Amino acid sequence: NSGTAIGIRCKDGVVMGVEKLVVSKMLVEGSNRRIHNVDKHAGIAAAGLVADARQLVNRAREEARSYKNAYGSPIPGKILCGRG
Repeated sequence: NSGTAIGIRCKDGVVMGVEKLVVSKMLVEGSNRRIHNVDKHAGIAAAGLVADARQLVNRAREEARSYKNAYGSPIPGKILCGRG
């Protein structure tokens, strides 16, 4: 249901990209997002069903918010990946 998603790590940060497949001319531009912000320092590039990706993003945002409230600092990437 979607194109390829890729993330490339470089010394200055991370570059994420997705292939957008236009399935309908009636699709509102910008409504089919594949790259999402989780927190100021974390993001997700998704391939697959948009609804499934949205659920994962919402869960990751909850985990990041919970960690920040408990520890007072942004959640590290390794911990965010391990939660689920």
